[in-house]
Amino acid sequence: MGIRWKIGNDKSVRFWEDWWFGNCSLATQFWDLYISADQQNVDVADVWDSSDLKLSFRRGVNENQMQEWLNLVDIAESISYTEDCDAIIWAFDSSSKFTVQAMYIKLSALESFSLFTLLWF
Repeated sequence: MGIRWKIGNDKSVRFWEDWWFGNCSLATQFWDLYISADQQNVDVADVWDSSDLKLSFRRGVNENQMQEWLNLVDIAESISYTEDCDAIIWAFDSSSKFTVQAMYIKLSALESFSLFTLLWF
């Protein structure tokens, strides 16, 4: 909770399973594509070479999945590699750095859970 990946040279970030784009992992965002993809648990660099998204699927895709595929290609096209190493950043603050205050604010906003439950269970 609260951390995500910032893509750098792309040697550490898993394409589907790690949270690096949006509000959760791509596996969660594109579940129908993920469960039929031949390439799971692979790094971003293994499936995106800055021009082609190299994924194959065990079965054909329907119209909804085709739209998901086009959205996934758009996401891949937004990747820009840098010389920096991939980094884990704090997602709940615009500075991308963890602070107790940012964590407190985020936890305080979660009214349906008690702070005790979030921290200990």
